[in-house]
Amino acid sequence: MNPLAGTLSDIRRLALKDWPGSIVLAEHAVDQHAEIFSEPADRLTALDALARDLSCLGRAAPHLAPFLRRVDDYIHLIRNGF
Repeated sequence: MNPLAGTLSDIRRLALKDWPGSIVLAEHAVDQHAEIFSEPADRLTALDALARDLSCLGRAAPHLAPFLRRVDDYIHLIRNGF
């Protein structure tokens, strides 16, 4: 499984369970995904792709959208740090 698909799968699983602490685990998954890429430009591209795919998932599964929006907010916070 490619890194993006694995991260999406992890976040989707967390969104479906929505346990206390799930958002923290999803944020950690985002951090791990970004850390795969050593160059800042590559990290930004990877985060953009992840945000895009999370948005698509939220449209396909509207019941997950609130959780996925929180993850997307975190991605934007990280992007602003670059």
